[in-house]
Order: sequence, then structure tokens, then C-alpha cells
Amino acid sequence: MPAQSQTVPSDRNDQRESPAPSSALGATKRVSHRRRRWIILIGLIVLAIALAVGVYYYWESRYYASTDDAYIEGHPVSVSARVAGNVVGVHVKDNQHVPPGEWLVEVDPCDYQIGVARAEAALQAAQANEQKAAADVEATRADWTKKEQDWHRNEELVKQGAVTTQTAEHSRADAAAAKANLDAAERGLAAVRAQTGVAKVAVDAAHLQLSYTQVHAPEAGYVTQKSVEVGAYVNVGQPLLVIVSDRMFVIANFKETQLTHMRPGQPATIRIDAYPGVSFRGHVDSIQAGTGPTFSLFPPENATGNFVKIVQRVPVKIVFDGPPDPNHRLLLGLSVQPKVRIRDAGEQ
Repeated sequence: MPAQSQTVPSDRNDQRESPAPSSALGATKRVSHRRRRWIILIGLIVLAIALAVGVYYYWESRYYASTDDAYIEGHPVSVSARVAGNVVGVHVKDNQHVPPGEWLVEVDPCDYQIGVARAEAALQAAQANEQKAAADVEATRADWTKKEQDWHRNEELVKQGAVTTQTAEHSRADAAAAKANLDAAERGLAAVRAQTGVAKVAVDAAHLQLSYTQVHAPEAGYVTQKSVEVGAYVNVGQPLLVIVSDRMFVIANFKETQLTHMRPGQPATIRIDAYPGVSFRGHVDSIQAGTGPTFSLFPPENATGNFVKIVQRVPVKIVFDGPPDPNHRLLLGLSVQPKVRIRDAGEQ
């Protein structure tokens, strides 16, 4: 009896647990259906993203041309000494920004001040000689005028018998001599005036040489490569420093296949690697009349029989719109990524 009482409950439990396989199968089907819906949804999302990316790249390639083969270029100006002498003043530091006309370097002006004084003294002497020569001309002209009048008067008196012919001849000879003296005086005045002109040029040249002792910035920009110090002796033409002009621009090497619709004046967006998240506005200024390798020291020679066609790149100059941004300083050689709008919406 005890054994039977233990077996009966076991059979009942088995009967109650018999539907378990059917419930598990239903749950598996629900999980599989749910997974299938997720896979379809993810596939649709991926397809939509791919379609959006495709449309974006189609739009970009059709209406814009961009390149990462681009950099900042500018006009570095080498400032050199125009006179020789000892440097007595350097008024700028490395990487300092200077306006146009800023006083940069001073060469000892003493020798050139003496040169100005000598030239001015020579000019004063020449002007004194000119005044004396002019006075001589006026005196000889007055003498010639008087003797010319005496000659003509004696000629009339000869006709009247008041004076002899010999007297009239003497008067004519005196007038001719006075005229010769006047011509000589005028030639002397012309020579002295020429000397005065030379003296004036010498004074101007001396003042110009003196002005060269003060070296000024030719335009606004940053001081770089400063190689001059107080006390150094500089020669004519010796480089002192370099001014990197504020007039920066972009040289972008576009593929030749990107130039079909590119024209000067088209707007451009410029992104600089040094300033992520910041964009600058500009426009196409010009397109170089030849590919980059064409103007290299050793241009490629394609007539040797081993020609391999490669896509050429052409430098395009892009200038910035507006004044420089003091918060984002442009430096020569920085890498940039320009994007040029080569078509307007709706343009074929």
C-alpha cells in the first residue's frame, strides 16, 4: 500500500507536465518571428542610410569639387639692407605682427649724414656760381646793348657827316665783341646751371642713402627668419628678415577631371586642419595654365615609349573673402580642404 500511494502522484505529475513541449515550440516561433522583424527593420535602416549616403555623394560630386591636396600659400617678402654699416637698432622681434611702414632696423646714419652735408655744401657753391654767372650775363648783355646802340647811332652820324667812317667801324667792332662776350657768358651760365643740376641730384641721392639707414616694413605681416642683431655689420643686399604678408591664399591641386565646370569667381568653402570645425569662405581666383609637373625642373617626357596615363592635377588659386580672422591665424603651408561649388541647383 505505501508503494502504490507513492506511484499514483507521480503519474499525475507526468500528465500535468505533458503539454510543455508544445508551449516551448510556440515560444521559439515567437522569438524567431520577432528576430525576423528586427532583421528586416535593420536591413531597411541600412538600406535607407546607404541610399542617403549615395544621394549625398551624388549631390557632392555633381555640384561640388573638393580635394585634400591643398595648402596655405602667401607672399613672403625678404627685407634686405640697402646701405652698408653697423646696425644700431632692431625694433622688432620674431613672429611679431607689424603694420606697413613699421620701423624694423636702423643702420648707423653718421656717414650718410656727412654725405648729405657735403652734397648740400656743393649745391650751395654751385648755386652761388650760378648767381655770379647770371650777373655776368646781365652785365655783358647791358654792355652789348649799349655798344649796339652806339654803333647804329654812329652809322646815322656817318650819313650826316658828323663822325668819320672809322669811328663807325670801331663802334661796330665794339658791338661785335660785346655780343661775343654775351654769348660766352650765356654758355658759362648754362654750364654752371648744369653743375647746379648735378649738385641737386647729388643732394637727392645723399638724402635717399640716408633714408635707407632706416628699414621699414613694405607691407603688413609677421616677422620671421630675423637674422640681424644690434652691433652687426651689414652689406648692401644682405637679408635681414622676412615679412610674411597678411595676404594669404590657397593653392589647391584639383584633378583634371574636376575642372570641367570650374571657373574663376565660383564660391568656395575652406576648412583648415589646424582649426577643426571652423570654415572660411572664399572664391576661385584663377586656374594655372598647366599641370603641376609641367613647370617642374624636369618635366615628364612622354615620348619615350613607356607612357602610363595618370590623372594629372592642376593648381587652382583660391582667395579668402573678407579680412583675416585674428582668432584663427593663417600660416604658410597649413593643410586645407577646399570645396568649390561648380554648379548651381538646377544647372545641367
